[in-house]
Amino acid sequence: MKNICFIVGARPNLMKLAPIVKRCEERKISYAIVHTGQHYTENMNDVFFKVLKLPSPDYNIGVGGGDPAKVVGKVMQELPDIFDKIKPEWVVVFGDVSSTIAATLTAKYHGYKIAHVEAGIRSFDWRMPEEINRVVTDRIADIRFTPEPAAKINLEKEGLSQNNFYVGNIMINTLIDVLPEITRIDTKILIPKLKNQYGVVTIHRNTNVDTKERLDLVIKLIRDVCKKIQIVMPLHPRTKQNLTKFNLMEELSNIKNLQLIDPLDYIGFMALVKNSKWVITDSGGVQSEATYLGIPTITVRENTEWTETITIGTNVLCRLEDGECIDKYVTQAMNNEFKKGRIPEMWDNKVAERILDVLTKM
Repeated sequence: MKNICFIVGARPNLMKLAPIVKRCEERKISYAIVHTGQHYTENMNDVFFKVLKLPSPDYNIGVGGGDPAKVVGKVMQELPDIFDKIKPEWVVVFGDVSSTIAATLTAKYHGYKIAHVEAGIRSFDWRMPEEINRVVTDRIADIRFTPEPAAKINLEKEGLSQNNFYVGNIMINTLIDVLPEITRIDTKILIPKLKNQYGVVTIHRNTNVDTKERLDLVIKLIRDVCKKIQIVMPLHPRTKQNLTKFNLMEELSNIKNLQLIDPLDYIGFMALVKNSKWVITDSGGVQSEATYLGIPTITVRENTEWTETITIGTNVLCRLEDGECIDKYVTQAMNNEFKKGRIPEMWDNKVAERILDVLTKM
């Protein structure tokens, strides 16, 4: 059987890996998991392995976070020896984090075949490190698995017309797999002070939280919206670090009707989203998950790589500084007047099967 090496480095990679590993076990396909340790805290990493029923990594590099260039360099130093031990037929990378491009470059230098899951999506925003990682990874990969038709078109426009496979959104495969567990969770037990109606805010992108000026806008947004409805905000480590750095944590914490909580595991967070009135986010994954769940979503970015969440789903874009735009959509969501989306094609629980069908035949 095929010997596949999966490279993960950040929590979103784990959600994308989980359904594929499950199907590898069912089909008795040999695989190894290499965790670069790009994101690492006990609650936001080890717990994800347990909740998603993933086996422990075969190799854990432990590079930590920080400057993307340094992360890439550290991962590239460690991977050659690991690849020599595994001798994979395929190196599979996910998404757009620093570990993805590091593994892609290393595999290519050492003659291993590369498959990119979640290929072809584009924000066309070169300020985002993720956009650089996506474009370069797709250029180097031997095969590319796309989550939506627009992604395949993007690749073709870049001159990559061969070995592109439209398989659907792998994040939704994961969501469907664990939906029964999500449905069983009582969010009022999970978060005791939760009101009957609430919104969820999750903001962590560097463009939104890395300067005091942007964090001031985040705080203003939350203060204004909390006058209408309770907000629950799981505090991402990057956001928390920068709030502390700029002495803004107390100002945020004192906002009435805001409940700040520690990050939740995947199932807990999805239960929180599923029972909310709306979500304000800058996360790519949350845009997709909320569309599948039918939850109104306001993405505080100038653009999104997840175009189907806008054209088909329940997602809209507002700039962080555009309070009128955010207020309009929050009001629509609270009054059940928000646009009605639908689930895009091939957002189902067969995505991992389609990926493995290709890998085992190539």
